[in-house]
Amino acid sequence: MIIGKQALIRSIAEKLRGWGYDVYLSRDGRHGFYTDGARVVSFGGSWEYLIDFSGNYESTGNSGTGWGIAREMTDINENQARIYITANAPAWANRNPVYTTPEQYLKTYQKSSGFYKF
Repeated sequence: MIIGKQALIRSIAEKLRGWGYDVYLSRDGRHGFYTDGARVVSFGGSWEYLIDFSGNYESTGNSGTGWGIAREMTDINENQARIYITANAPAWANRNPVYTTPEQYLKTYQKSSGFYKF
């Protein structure tokens, strides 16, 4: 069964919350992030029926602020969620990453995304 982006995001958010993560969704329901309180994994992407997951770290000025962990997903399981939230940034992305906290992520993206705690 094909479901729309908002329904897919909500389904993933429900699972993540059930596994004990804090989950935030955007005002438009097309992306979000989950956190263990220390690190952030964002999810969403440009696909209508697929989700991308990305890790997040602070920019050093020499690099961006994140890296792709998993692309074109339709679901997530508890083990994958745990792997994603503990994944390390690849060396090409940042040699000594300081991972983004949920507070930092909200400060950076709250205005544009209108995140609310799910």
